[in-house]
Amino acid sequence: MRRALPDDLDRVVEIENLSFAVDRFSRRQYAYLISQSRGIFFVAESEGVVVGYVSLLTHLHRRNLRIYAIAVHPEFRERGIARRLLERGKQYAAEQGLTTLSLEVRMDNTSARRFYEKNGFVVTSLKPDYFEGPADGCRMEVRV
Repeated sequence: MRRALPDDLDRVVEIENLSFAVDRFSRRQYAYLISQSRGIFFVAESEGVVVGYVSLLTHLHRRNLRIYAIAVHPEFRERGIARRLLERGKQYAAEQGLTTLSLEVRMDNTSARRFYEKNGFVVTSLKPDYFEGPADGCRMEVRV
C-alpha cells in the first residue's frame, strides 16, 4: 500500500472501468484526485502492479474523511485488499485527528453495503436519486 503517483493513472482508470458499469469517474477526475485534491489517494499493489485504490477527501472545517472512490481489480477480489484499503483510510483519518470515515453507496449494491457493514459502517442517511440511473443511495459512516 502506498500513495498514488501520476504514473498509476492508466491502471486506476482500467480498474474503475472494469468495476463499474455506471457512475464511473473519468480519467480527468482521477488525474485531479491523484495529484490535486484535498485529501490522499492510496493504491494497493501486488508484485508491483496496482490492484486496487481508495481516494479519500477531507473538508476544511469537518472532522470527517470521505471515501470518494474505492475499487479492486476483479482478478484480485476476495483477497482482503478492499478491507486493507478501508483500514488504511481509518488509519489516515486517525493520523489527521478526524473522527469518522464516510461514503455513499447505491442502495441496490447489497454486496457493497454488506461489506461496509461487516467493517463497522452504519447507515446514517438515505439519498434519494443520488446515483446515475437514477438510483437511491445511502451515506454510511464508521467512527475511527
